[in-house]
Amino acid sequence: MIVWREVLSEGPVDKFDTYHDFFYNRSKWVKSICNVDFANYNQKLIYKINKIKNCVRYNEVILWFEYDLFCQINLIFLLDYLNKRKLTNTVISLICPASHPNHPGFRGIGQLTPQKLSGLIFDKVALIQSDLNLASIAWLAYSNGEKAKIEEVLNLPFGQLDKLKPALQAHLNRFPDEETGLNPIESLLINITNSGITSRSEIYNEFWKTAAIYEMGDAQIDTCLKELLNKNLIPRVN
Repeated sequence: MIVWREVLSEGPVDKFDTYHDFFYNRSKWVKSICNVDFANYNQKLIYKINKIKNCVRYNEVILWFEYDLFCQINLIFLLDYLNKRKLTNTVISLICPASHPNHPGFRGIGQLTPQKLSGLIFDKVALIQSDLNLASIAWLAYSNGEKAKIEEVLNLPFGQLDKLKPALQAHLNRFPDEETGLNPIESLLINITNSGITSRSEIYNEFWKTAAIYEMGDAQIDTCLKELLNKNLIPRVN
């Protein structure tokens, strides 16, 4: 069992020569944001990657991910990684619900009890080569950082990775508007604070009501609020 702790929907993901270089650059960015040293990063993440290398020994690898941008970007990175390993004798299955009958406002599998979680195993789907190839194309486009590349991917068939399309569409919304210089996330936070909501906890809840697709945690929202505050675009928050 492996817990994936990276947040590839944020920070540098540009081209790299080796995975060591990639994760070393990631670790420097994580340290600048969360004050996590490389040794800790190595233990919590790179060690996990080394375990994934051994998945060729198994008949099946089951990936549990959610439908939001945060999880979908992590997912396509891992699928690209597995695709490059040519796991011809290993079935790669995916569990990725976007709704649940007992949760009308479903936001993710973290809401489910252990009993309900165990029931999801019957909803797993086996990915085929075209799914893996799409993940590799999508990861390349995402890491390229160009809006046009993402738009090209959106025109491709998504197969079993149907949750990826709305996530990539949400990613496009993170690019700034040519006129205002703001992206929809920033505009939403400005509207929330301008409505008179200045308590951080209330800002978080109001943001999550309409922008759950991003699965941004409070630390990520705080980073956006800090940038908007430095630009004098929002009032001070508590």
